[in-house]
Amino acid sequence: MNGWVLACLAAMAVALVAMAIAQAAVAWQIVRVARQALETTRDLRRDMAPLVDKLHRVADDASQASALLVVQVERVDQMLGSAAVRVDETLTVVQDAIITPIRNISAVVAGLRAAFSMFRGDSGAPRYAREDEEALFIG
Repeated sequence: MNGWVLACLAAMAVALVAMAIAQAAVAWQIVRVARQALETTRDLRRDMAPLVDKLHRVADDASQASALLVVQVERVDQMLGSAAVRVDETLTVVQDAIITPIRNISAVVAGLRAAFSMFRGDSGAPRYAREDEEALFIG
């Protein structure tokens, strides 16, 4: 049995060496893949850095543009508010300067008409009131 034991020990030793070589090969491949991943990550960072910088500049420009837009919108709002106030003031002035005197003149003219009709003896009733009443009669 010494031959069989020695053969089994030799087979186990060969298998152990083969496993050690295989593990070393796998470890070496893992190290190589890790280095490649590290290099790829460095390259990606290097290539992406200008893009990230450009995106930061675009974001800064967009924030500046939005700030300017807010200022312009506030100016337009103030302009429209002051224009509305001026239009209201202008309409008030027009009403006070034109419409109110016209109303007063209309009242004076109505008063004069009433006075003339009273002096002429008109009762103030429409001339064709009777005919209008007959047109409304049904029967």
